[in-house]
Amino acid sequence: ENGDQQDVQEFLAFCIDGLHEDLNRVTQRPATITSEQILADERLGREQGEEVAAALAWCRHLEHGKSILVDLMQGQLRSTVTCSQCQHTSRRFDPFLYLSVPVTKAMMHVTDCINKFLEEERLVGSEQWFCERCERKVDAMKKIDIWKLPPVLVLHLKRFEFDASTLTYRKTENRLSMKLSLMDFTDFCSSEQRDGAVYNVVGVANHLGSFGSGHYTATCRAGGLGQNTWQHFDDALVTPYGGQNV
Repeated sequence: ENGDQQDVQEFLAFCIDGLHEDLNRVTQRPATITSEQILADERLGREQGEEVAAALAWCRHLEHGKSILVDLMQGQLRSTVTCSQCQHTSRRFDPFLYLSVPVTKAMMHVTDCINKFLEEERLVGSEQWFCERCERKVDAMKKIDIWKLPPVLVLHLKRFEFDASTLTYRKTENRLSMKLSLMDFTDFCSSEQRDGAVYNVVGVANHLGSFGSGHYTATCRAGGLGQNTWQHFDDALVTPYGGQNV
């Protein structure tokens, strides 16, 4: 748009959102949830446990949008923030379309990126959290957990890091290894996955270039999960691919 470059995950989100709106089975959306309803949901979640809290948050989400895209591609995250002063904890369950996981130069495997994404984060300084019990901003610990995985999982590898010394973004070019078949994500989840958490890689979007410019190609499985099914797509050029380094 207007000559600006768009990241592949932004394009994917735009396309899926458009398809979702066209296929949305919700014809009449409910009124915006009130603060009283939010407090009632939180109280019910505390009384009944996290499974109920997560299910209630998911039902609230589905009140505004139900489509095959939601069924196939949206999961749920649990976000927990704990006050370092009084130990008061705030918990939220939010939907996600893709997981944006960080990539650093020291990483060798995609699972390293997921573990980094799940690390606990300390909120200090300008990022302090407002504690309702203390009634002021405080240092806190924030933790993101994977609660519900979708049937189709999209991972966004964040390869651009901000370099404070040059005030620019730089790209991490190190290759990451990953099982292409039967990759089990069970150990990364904080709740039981009723439909399992085993995935096969079916496509990879590749960025060639630097921050702010470049070219995208894709390497995808076409024709099932058997051998010799990988194809490399570069604009109009399609070539067979060995599938060892996608």
